[in-house]
Amino acid sequence: MTKCRLACLFLVLCLVLVSCQKQDRGPDIHQNLKKDSYIAEQSYNNLVFYADALDFPDASGFHALRTESDQGSCHESLCFPVHTHVALTSLISNKLRERLDALIPEKATLVKLDFNYFAEESRYDFSFVLDAYQNGVYLDSFYFALYVNVEEVRFLSLGELLESENYLEHLKAYMTDYLIAQYGISRESAVAFTSKLPEPEDFRLIDDDAGGMEIYIDASSLGLGKRTMIEVPECKLYSFGTVDTAYDPVGQKERAVAITFEGGISDTTLSILNELKKQNAQGTFFVLGETLEEAHAITATRALNSILECGNEIGNLSHSYQNFLQMSQADVLQSIEKTQNLVYTLCGVTPRVLRPPYGGIQDGIVKKSSQFIIHWSVNLQQDKELGAKGTKGMTAQTVAECYLKKIRSGSIVVIHENVPEEVQALPILLHQLQEKGYRLVTVSELLSLADKTPVGTIYKSKPR
Repeated sequence: MTKCRLACLFLVLCLVLVSCQKQDRGPDIHQNLKKDSYIAEQSYNNLVFYADALDFPDASGFHALRTESDQGSCHESLCFPVHTHVALTSLISNKLRERLDALIPEKATLVKLDFNYFAEESRYDFSFVLDAYQNGVYLDSFYFALYVNVEEVRFLSLGELLESENYLEHLKAYMTDYLIAQYGISRESAVAFTSKLPEPEDFRLIDDDAGGMEIYIDASSLGLGKRTMIEVPECKLYSFGTVDTAYDPVGQKERAVAITFEGGISDTTLSILNELKKQNAQGTFFVLGETLEEAHAITATRALNSILECGNEIGNLSHSYQNFLQMSQADVLQSIEKTQNLVYTLCGVTPRVLRPPYGGIQDGIVKKSSQFIIHWSVNLQQDKELGAKGTKGMTAQTVAECYLKKIRSGSIVVIHENVPEEVQALPILLHQLQEKGYRLVTVSELLSLADKTPVGTIYKSKPR
């Protein structure tokens, strides 16, 4: 009965919104701002609709609508997003109806739905919590999320959020191990089950310090629930693709970008330093321990001191650029420590920032780390639009334009010193970013602009 009423409720909602739009958005819901938690109210078929005064941007077209109703034995209090574009509201409300029909327990006598959101240009991330009660006794809470492309009026897939086309194979392998470890499923059964799974549609990114993702699957054929949760830690997601989470070290407080360089110490490093000095910009240089070992000690010392002289930063790129996920934790820690000691011996500075090769890092290393672990938000060598060819053969202007399309305030950008096209684009990129009002800073300075910078946390900023 509850599910039928919810379906009717969302149908009524859509009818009301269509009516409001035909009247140029109408005064009933969107006018008369009050000082309390609601904006005006509209009665319709004995239901009361409230537009909640959440902090949506004025130009977003979104409003939060709250419905309160008593029908039969169940009281419903639902708060959810609506949009002045009726097709977008229909998209969201239909998906919400589908989720609520699946989640609300039959014996519930009270249900409450609330949400938070994160906005990034044409993308809106909505995180919902549904609480269910029976005669005043708490039953359960259910969490789910919707990721909406407003311009294209559609939901974003998990593959788009991870910015990876081949992530599903890695994710299924992880799910297999998770089902075996957490639920005692046999490997044969787990492999047979996960191999048939489609791309997950029911998932949510976790925005707190722990990070990561929760994926919900129907595992009833394994004797588990219809909404069995698979927890994926944040560090593991980086072996699937570049994760776009709601954490932004700068946000809209200041227009700042951190440009990072991966390589060692070479003539290319010196040319980059000259360009940074010329344009009064700073960057972070992630160096390999084996490159420092191969160079003469005097040469390595001069190179590292040159990096530091103009306010740049030295970061740790491990010793030999091996994928941490393919190494034991003991070997990973040894690789990190070896490079830390080399840098300190040569220039007297201990790197505060670490970039794992290929982005992958074990959860145990994250917890033990005394450094900030830095990933990226703009990396043209992993850009799915450019494909496997990357920037090869592109002009400096074209490469700079590719970077500029993706950079925003808070971005952490990668330039590979062994990719000539990227290095040649640097003068244009620096100039145009400064023309747009961005301050070009080290990663550590970018993190200092954030509200929280706990050591051992994986940092990155949201790609466009």
